[in-house]
Amino acid sequence: MSQSVNIEQRPAFSLASFHNRKNEVVAALSQLSIVARRLHSSAVSSQVDLMIRDLDSDIFRLVVVGEFSHGKSTVINALVGEEILPSSVQPTTAVLSTIAAGKECSYTLHYHGGATRTIDAEEFARLVAPDEPDRRDQAGCERYEATMRELRSISVACILHPSAFCTAGVEVVDTPGTNDLDPLREQITYEFVPRSDAVLFVLSARRILAQTEIDFLRDRILKADIQRIFFLVNFADVLSDRDYQRVRDYALNHLAPLVANPRLYMVSARRELRAITASETTATPSGFRELKRDLGRFLAEERGAFKMRRPLARGLRFCEELLRGPLALARNSIGLDLPDLKRRIETLTPQIRQLESERDACLAQLETALTNRRLELEHELRMGLNNVAHTAVNAVHKYGTRQNGPLKRQELARYLEQQIAPVQTAFQSRFAERQANALRDGSETVQQRSRDAFQSLDRSVQEIFAVCEAQPAFSTLDAPEAPQEQVDLAKPVGVAIGIAALGLSVFLPLAVLAGWVGSMLFRGWSDNKARLEALEQIRLEVDQRYRASIPAAVADFEKHWDETAKRMGASLKADFNRRRDEVRFQLTDAVAAHEGSVRSADERRLELDEIARQLEQIRNLLVAQQS
Repeated sequence: MSQSVNIEQRPAFSLASFHNRKNEVVAALSQLSIVARRLHSSAVSSQVDLMIRDLDSDIFRLVVVGEFSHGKSTVINALVGEEILPSSVQPTTAVLSTIAAGKECSYTLHYHGGATRTIDAEEFARLVAPDEPDRRDQAGCERYEATMRELRSISVACILHPSAFCTAGVEVVDTPGTNDLDPLREQITYEFVPRSDAVLFVLSARRILAQTEIDFLRDRILKADIQRIFFLVNFADVLSDRDYQRVRDYALNHLAPLVANPRLYMVSARRELRAITASETTATPSGFRELKRDLGRFLAEERGAFKMRRPLARGLRFCEELLRGPLALARNSIGLDLPDLKRRIETLTPQIRQLESERDACLAQLETALTNRRLELEHELRMGLNNVAHTAVNAVHKYGTRQNGPLKRQELARYLEQQIAPVQTAFQSRFAERQANALRDGSETVQQRSRDAFQSLDRSVQEIFAVCEAQPAFSTLDAPEAPQEQVDLAKPVGVAIGIAALGLSVFLPLAVLAGWVGSMLFRGWSDNKARLEALEQIRLEVDQRYRASIPAAVADFEKHWDETAKRMGASLKADFNRRRDEVRFQLTDAVAAHEGSVRSADERRLELDEIARQLEQIRNLLVAQQS
């Protein structure tokens, strides 16, 4: 554990200075939230309130993201200096976990609905890394299903650990894969990511920077104003010198257009962890040492400033949106007599009502598109898994023709793994990308339709109330740079794109293959006929096992896809309704300012001028805190 990141070796950042700045920023943001509510901008108000809650917490949240099988858990274990997270977790069993400081190691499970349960490390490992059951073992399958039901009911696992990495108020978040399609886990991940202060983005040297990873970086991390990102390329130790440089250059070249001066570390988390836990003296790749050094410096000296940057940037943007949106509309309604104002609003009523019809049409279009794509992908999944099964059967035959003498279980299992792994890995990659494209295409189409509807309404408001055409009338209608705390359909990658978890029930690791072929077949036959009969029995069993699992894999795919489609539809509907209500509230506010009011137009103008001055003061305070 002594080799874990030791931030205590560096001067800690000044908590007193941080609290002083934080209090000033919180005060400014609190005023901003009040102003937003006065202008009936509930979206801005709720997001500002969320920022205030995060600032009030002195915890610095460092979120670890990456796709499945990239080694996120092993990276965290190496940073902490102990294997506190199982590294054999399957996509379907991953649980979002937080690691914070504690006097001793403990695991507390938080369930949807509020229940909690504290378990030990051994039980946690059994829960999140259960053994895949033999489908012929009914009792084992029932136990496995019970475990899966419990996993789906867990919202987060909170781990306490006496590591120097967490002692100074750092909370590390281990997320499920960014290509997870489970709606509950995906929702939690996308709630945590925008509320984090820095990111460790784990990539794989075996498949560097897939399009889904670039999309997640652009649409989920950068749009959340997270300004410090550490990129780790794991499994760098498997690369030749030539490939090492090629992978590094490729990653830097593709990150540079998105991130200024990207911090990239070529690492081998497993080798680093092994060196720590086994006290090995063999030198590990220098990339992890550089990462520890830079992380230690950042967490000790810079994290306070970086925790403040995001709320400052967002607060300034919200000030501009309120000034140019609802405040501009309220000002332009001054001077209109009540009948004229109502007449203008009445001309907008049919268009606002039409939004509901457009919403329902978009929902129907999305459902049809995703159903059609699901059927296409189901066929592709069956074909791909059958091809994996065919490869497995051929591998048994090839083994028999290339090797004479007694059959050796581990040797056969290794050979099958070598033959099958590249085929199933390539298929997984293609299939995940196909699903990503399918979801992206479906969501982009309906989102553009939604955007067009609200932009049309926005233009009508501009014309009717003579709002400056250069600015939107409503801050929430079409703001591509707006924060993404709320998971909605506006950004298609806001819904997980990729189903790498599905179909894995027929992807068999080495240990499973070794167990399948059965010890009864390996008693040293030298007789060729008996040997061929044994190989044929193995071939038939491998064929049966692989193909028998395909229907369950397709059913899992269909279930997860339908759940995701349902959630996408719910997000689209909620987004439509939220935007529609924003419009209604701001228009009715203009009427309320006239109806039953003894205030003159001058008094209303003075009131709005005061709101404008408050926004200017808030903006000046936030700008001052940026320096």
